[in-house]
Amino acid sequence: MLLSARRLIGRTVLGADGPIGGLRDLFFTERSGNVRFAVVKTGAWLDGREILLAPQSFDPPAPDSYEVHTPLSRHLFEHSPPVGDDLPISRVYDERLQRSATQVLAHDGDVDSELRSVVDVIGHHLQATDGEIGHLDDLLVDAARWEVVFAVAKTRNWLPGRTVLLPRSAVRQLRWDTKEVSVDLTRDEVRAAPELDEAMLRAPG
Repeated sequence: MLLSARRLIGRTVLGADGPIGGLRDLFFTERSGNVRFAVVKTGAWLDGREILLAPQSFDPPAPDSYEVHTPLSRHLFEHSPPVGDDLPISRVYDERLQRSATQVLAHDGDVDSELRSVVDVIGHHLQATDGEIGHLDDLLVDAARWEVVFAVAKTRNWLPGRTVLLPRSAVRQLRWDTKEVSVDLTRDEVRAAPELDEAMLRAPG
């Protein structure tokens, strides 16, 4: 099953013994596409801290729900070890995370050195090999592997109303400084890409 990363953001995170907070972001590695962390902003019960949670800690998310569930308890969140300032992260979030009372519920040794933020990259301009053609609208995640498999591009500036699927392997570079996503495709190849079918984002019947 495929999940819309954009639609996961904002869901309520429910733990074994009550609400934990809200899902604020997903961090993934640019090269592998692996989703390494979910950013959870806790409620007032933990002073609104931001916590990094391994996505494998979630139960399989339902595509049409406003919630995600984890069997973890609040107690585990309260007593999780603090993250050092050297956590590998994209520069976009570096200062923000250093200012936050951030904690982690994951293995630091498994962290890739190039993490990217879903919230940050959505909206980036899409650069084909022969010029700009729309913007990045979403990322589709394989729910079983927690891996980004498709980039969703809106090309309405060039092709009114089209939302197309691009394989993650076509993405060459994500640039946070210029807010650009470069793909190894020409404009014509982007135009010829398959259109997003909303049925892909619904649970199997």
